[in-house]
Amino acid sequence: MDIFIAGYGKGKQSFCMADKESVMDVNPWINERGKPVKVKKFHLLDSMASLHKYIAIRYMPLLKLMLIQIAILTPLLLICTSFDDTNAEMLRMATRESNADDTFNFDPTTIQWEKYFKEIHIPGLMKYSF
Repeated sequence: MDIFIAGYGKGKQSFCMADKESVMDVNPWINERGKPVKVKKFHLLDSMASLHKYIAIRYMPLLKLMLIQIAILTPLLLICTSFDDTNAEMLRMATRESNADDTFNFDPTTIQWEKYFKEIHIPGLMKYSF
């Protein structure tokens, strides 16, 4: 029971299996700043059937999506490939020679990759993928 209380109090536990006639103290918990702890909507499950239904509704769509992604990505992850960037390198050299590299900047070594992933790539994935 202590694990449930700690998980619920931290806002991490959103369901419990118990008899609906049980008496439980679920008064609002106060954090160290004196403010009530916000918790997720609570689900009281009273049977294995209700647990199975909860899991099917809450987790099966995510599991199915993950299995689809695994099926799509597995061939790409297991394949041994090499990429030929000869044309891109010739373009980089041509822009360097014509002093146009400041205008077009085809040099991937100048990209701040960490900043790109944190500020552009991942936010874009979150916005358009979910």
